[in-house]
Amino acid sequence: MSTHAEAAVTTPSLLLSPYPLCTAPEHYELHPDPKHVFKLWQAFADNVNPLAKIIHAPTLQQKILEAAWTVESVAKPLEATMFAVYALAVTSMKPATCINSFGEARSVLLHRYRMGALRALAGTNLFATRDSEVLQALTLVIMIDSQSDFAITAVAVAMRIAHRLGLHRVAKDPHTPFFEQEMQVRLWWYIRGLNSRVRRGMGLLSTVDDLGDVRLPMNVNDADLHPRMEKPPAVQHTAATEMVYCLMKYDLWNFVRNSSQFSGGLNPREQAAELITSKSAESMAKKKLVLGEVDRMLQEKYLAHLDPSIPLHQLSAALAGLTIHNQRFLMFHPRNQPEGGRYMSQRDQDLVFESSVKLLELNREVHNSNFSTKLVDHMVCRTQVDAFVYMVSELRQRTSGPLVETAWTLIEEVYGQQSSMPPCDHEFFAALANLTLRAWETRYKAFDQVAVVPKFIEILQAARQRAETTEGSAAEGEELQTVYIGDLIQDKPLEWTYWNELFQP
Repeated sequence: MSTHAEAAVTTPSLLLSPYPLCTAPEHYELHPDPKHVFKLWQAFADNVNPLAKIIHAPTLQQKILEAAWTVESVAKPLEATMFAVYALAVTSMKPATCINSFGEARSVLLHRYRMGALRALAGTNLFATRDSEVLQALTLVIMIDSQSDFAITAVAVAMRIAHRLGLHRVAKDPHTPFFEQEMQVRLWWYIRGLNSRVRRGMGLLSTVDDLGDVRLPMNVNDADLHPRMEKPPAVQHTAATEMVYCLMKYDLWNFVRNSSQFSGGLNPREQAAELITSKSAESMAKKKLVLGEVDRMLQEKYLAHLDPSIPLHQLSAALAGLTIHNQRFLMFHPRNQPEGGRYMSQRDQDLVFESSVKLLELNREVHNSNFSTKLVDHMVCRTQVDAFVYMVSELRQRTSGPLVETAWTLIEEVYGQQSSMPPCDHEFFAALANLTLRAWETRYKAFDQVAVVPKFIEILQAARQRAETTEGSAAEGEELQTVYIGDLIQDKPLEWTYWNELFQP
């Protein structure tokens, strides 16, 4: 999508009008051909809905398929939901699929449907609404691009509407039907998660009020629910349901809220954040205790019931692995060890190395899934560059074993993206390249023969030879350890967003 088009659909003023009134297309002209609606719905149902579960699929499917033939008279909340569903479906599709299925570019379709969703929202009295269907539609619109400036602002609006509707409180109107209550619980937890990610992106932590006191959604399939239900199902499932991915995420947040490890006066999220960087002997023991509790919770409640042949279960298992390995990597990284890790035990070194490899491996697995990548970006490793540098640095001492072989496969994949790589005179890339060559030299010496020198190693060696005339280049590999890895995530001038994106498959 062009910069102009992107700006047009992310500007808050679009809630008033996306185009001057004299040139704005009629809203019904933005709808897809009815013959395309079911394909869009199916893409949403398969690739998007399992990651959010804020709509009741059987009910909404019927509404959308019926309304697709009478778009001139569709109520605005439903119309906003329809357009958001179409846009989310498009975001989950490959560009070639959009051309083949709809005869238009993905960017064109996305722009049209986002515009339609925003125009429909503008007709719902959004800022004064007390209608949970409007809030649901707004949340779906935010999901289209949850990192845009518009979405970041709209999340705050969604939170205030949710508070106005009382979604954050346990006590509910006893006259509210169970079905409506359950959908509100699902909606609250999803909005709360969006808000938490926005705050984290701004360097803020969630407050106690943000956590609320609402129960988790029920472990039930949509088929177990019906709009006219007045009471909950008699029995919840013990096996994994359609809710497994969402419930696992929510339970991880719930763990922090309820864990005895984070009780006391401070916000539990603040205590959890402080524990990661704490270096005392007491804190190191507590880190292991907390990770053990989280691991047991995930194993007993979720992982034991997953079937790896089911894509959603596979993604959920990846989420569990990313959670454990990301926290372990951060908690036991040398920078969060006493005396900068100078006296790290071999066990801790092995654990951090394993986690660095697993983080990158699981990140690749998630991005290679068929689910909408926009909805899983927040769950993938947020420290990919840090993990990659640590992994490469460890390979200067590690020469054998399954993890070492996996690490070299991952390194080759990253360097194989040559079209995305910056020039070798880029300070960080040059240092990383030298560190990689050091690791390769260790591997080369450990074996009598290496059958084939990988192409990426040949390219790095040639680049180093060209740079050898540059004063100081030989020391850059050493500087990487003392300068970059020591404060990797906080080093803003290196544009870590760019480097993390570079590591995507």
